[in-house]
Amino acid sequence: MDPFHNSYLGEQGFGMSDALQYSLPPSESESSDDQDHQEQEEAPTVPIPTSSRPPTPTGGYPMGDDDGSPPIPAPLLNLGGTRPLGVRFLPFGVPVMAGHIPELHPLATKTTEKKLDAFGNYVQDFPVPAEVSKYNTTSATNDQYESKFMRYSAVTCEPDDFVQSGFRLRQTKLKRKTELMIAITMYNEDEELFCRTMNGVVKNIAELHKRQGGKWGVDSWKKVVVCIISDGRKKIDPGTLAAIAKVGVYQEHTAVPELNSKPVVAHLYEYTSRVAFPSVLPSVMADEPEKTIPPIQIIFCLKERNQKKINSHRWFFNAFGAALKPHICILLDVGTMPGPTSLFSLWNAFDINEHVGGACGEIVASKGKYGEDLINPLVAAQNFEYKMSNILDKPVESVLGYITVLPGAFSAYRYKALLNDDRGEGPLQKYFLGDLNADALPDVFTANMYLAEDRVSLYYFSLLNPTPIIPPD
Repeated sequence: MDPFHNSYLGEQGFGMSDALQYSLPPSESESSDDQDHQEQEEAPTVPIPTSSRPPTPTGGYPMGDDDGSPPIPAPLLNLGGTRPLGVRFLPFGVPVMAGHIPELHPLATKTTEKKLDAFGNYVQDFPVPAEVSKYNTTSATNDQYESKFMRYSAVTCEPDDFVQSGFRLRQTKLKRKTELMIAITMYNEDEELFCRTMNGVVKNIAELHKRQGGKWGVDSWKKVVVCIISDGRKKIDPGTLAAIAKVGVYQEHTAVPELNSKPVVAHLYEYTSRVAFPSVLPSVMADEPEKTIPPIQIIFCLKERNQKKINSHRWFFNAFGAALKPHICILLDVGTMPGPTSLFSLWNAFDINEHVGGACGEIVASKGKYGEDLINPLVAAQNFEYKMSNILDKPVESVLGYITVLPGAFSAYRYKALLNDDRGEGPLQKYFLGDLNADALPDVFTANMYLAEDRVSLYYFSLLNPTPIIPPD
């Protein structure tokens, strides 16, 4: 069965095959990864099961439940506009009922041979819909292959072994230096919260793109990588998955459940897109996107199991960080919307002072129009706590040179300052003890300490670096 064929018959009997048209794979002369393709042709093959049931539409909505029964519509709040209740819209205006989990390839008798690379990893390029790729075929990317194809990797190793297992990211193959790497962690947040965060990130990258002089300028987008890490395939919100699919970073029926009898622990999607996220700069789809937003390098990591936020950070630092070796790492939670220049301000704090190892910005509670949300006592209490922290706590701690906690919802670190020493000990090692040895912590007091692992990392960061001298790049 063609993995790129999309057909969906809803209550009205319409299909998606006319809505989504995919680009043809490039010839060897057009591909920038000729050598990698040649390596894959010579590598061994392994049978990968394909589906014998109708494929699901792009966006991650299965035709039915796991037992083969018809899908059961799930209730959905109306977020405004003309969208009917209980209906999600797939990319390019195709509606589908919400509330289902993205499926892997179900087991079937029919199998096809899939090529593995020299390390035995399944890494495959899939053409993106023409509706997406047409906005990326500009001189900005200088790489038609990068803009027309999404790369999928089935990761069967732990994040600490990502590089050693032979996985390489696109930025490494294109020999790009990553100055700013942004982690966006999420669990089951809906598309409204997700697009709010992406809205802020896109505007910040566009601001870096406009700057003249220094390290930023026209090609600034090549120095910024956005990592979206979702904690659990069965937990991700279908509307959020559809929003990610709309920009070309996700496709249904590309993931596999296991490889060589080893379960896949994470599904990795890579794509460089300049298509606007839903509700983010909506005029881009109608106007000229090259005048609105630059290309955005996106890595989407869909973890197979829910393993908490600290494990998502482990994927970010120990897997993707080890592969790209960024200068500055920024942590964001879905729902946090950075201001237009917030990311540059965080980066600038490290650039002007080489002794800075970590920094954070002020988090402001959303108060609504004219502050009307402050009537809610919970919003008012949160706003008061944030203000007191940024007026009293953070300035005093900053003067003393040691901030007790950097909020995971909006903070930044110098990657070199977090690295472990030759013995494998350091801030990252202490930070991830709560993830690696959650059941083997010696006593209840130590276990209680790791409930706030961000405090632990900063404590050991200062303890192991008593003289805060970090060599400049």
